[in-house]
Amino acid sequence: MGGLAAAHELAERGFNVTVYEREALGGKARSIGVPGTAEDGRRALPGEHGFRFFPGFYHHVPDTMRRIPYPGNPNGVWDNLVATSEQKASRTNGRAEGQLFGAIPDPQEAFTVDGLRRILVEEIVKHRGIPPHEAEYFAERLLVFFTSCEERRFGEWEYESWWDFISAERMSAEYRKCLGRGVTTELVASKPTVASTRTIGHMGEAILMNLMGRGNDGEFDRVLNAPTNEAWIRPWVRLLRKLGFASKSVRRSRSSRCATAESPRRGYATARGEGGGSRPTGSSARCRSSERAASGQPTCSTSIPAWRRWTGCPWTG
Repeated sequence: MGGLAAAHELAERGFNVTVYEREALGGKARSIGVPGTAEDGRRALPGEHGFRFFPGFYHHVPDTMRRIPYPGNPNGVWDNLVATSEQKASRTNGRAEGQLFGAIPDPQEAFTVDGLRRILVEEIVKHRGIPPHEAEYFAERLLVFFTSCEERRFGEWEYESWWDFISAERMSAEYRKCLGRGVTTELVASKPTVASTRTIGHMGEAILMNLMGRGNDGEFDRVLNAPTNEAWIRPWVRLLRKLGFASKSVRRSRSSRCATAESPRRGYATARGEGGGSRPTGSSARCRSSERAASGQPTCSTSIPAWRRWTGCPWTG
């Protein structure tokens, strides 16, 4: 999606853009046909690389979606986003389905006999959940991050892994699985031993603000109402082609994704991915950054007082 996003921003600014992609436009975000499902001239069933959701604290992606026309939609592709009614995390070994990255059982499970049994036996009697003292420690670590100023976030938490920040190594297996690996892999598809505390903590902070209704673009959990290709990528490519966009396939290489753009009044720009050293020029550079939380979130100048002012939370301790 980075190539298409960079191409969109550049094309709207008058550049003639060519995107080089080794497989297909959209990369891993595109829908991929499931092998063996196309019969009697029908298209293959669409498969997705992974679960795909668009949290309400996203702002850059929805902004782009609104600028992509879609038949019958006043707000373009953005109108193809729909809020989910519930979220579940599958758990193994006879445990009830969970929520919050599988850290707690889903209360809805208690409405069935089997689900209630699993909650009572596995969670309460066998204590297979995260121990209370570990949950309390995790909450304290979150508060440490939430009340850290920008200088500390960039100067210290940027260089400490999420795994080390939450002391996962010395905690229970359930703690490591849900709050260590679960949080990082489900939110940003990264390893907890590599992902920085600033990145994961900032995402957690954005989720909390989203749930509190602060700076949202929409509901916390949204999905597309059709396969990604149909709801987003194909309309996007059609728009870009109208803007003069071109694409070329290239063989797999160390720098396998590259976008070039040329304009008589702005010169020449190159964007590379997958290990390439070049960067897009001007405003296109922001297309490469990961999704940020809601714009306008204030930074803390002090610890607890700033957090209290920001959230309106009455506690003082």
